[in-house]
Amino acid sequence: MAFLDWKDKMSVGNDALDTDHKKLVGFINDLHDRMDGNPDPEIVARIVDKLIDFAQYHFEFEEKLLRLCRYPELDRHKERHKDLLDRLHEMRDSYAASPSDFRLIGIFDFLSNWLMKHVLREDMAYKPFIERK
Repeated sequence: MAFLDWKDKMSVGNDALDTDHKKLVGFINDLHDRMDGNPDPEIVARIVDKLIDFAQYHFEFEEKLLRLCRYPELDRHKERHKDLLDRLHEMRDSYAASPSDFRLIGIFDFLSNWLMKHVLREDMAYKPFIERK
């Protein structure tokens, strides 16, 4: 059962970006599904690596689109993306170094909170620019 569900209010007005955001929700739900019991560290690491790779791809795509739309807050938005990727790399490295000492719920909580806040606040700010193009 999905922990996070995509809602129409999360749409940024662009099908490709919405599809990417849905995939990010899917990765977070995959991570949530592994939190019961004693998760296999290799599976968790694979999910987090895929999430990081996809987030990098998505951020690059989103930033190119925002550049084309002349979004005035692009530099700040790019900084938010960089901050997230830096934090994800730190968490991944901490988990890889000592899975038994790492609170997996910490990654999940961080990601679910970040995604909801980022999409519902940060990304919604560019929605009017996307819709005009």
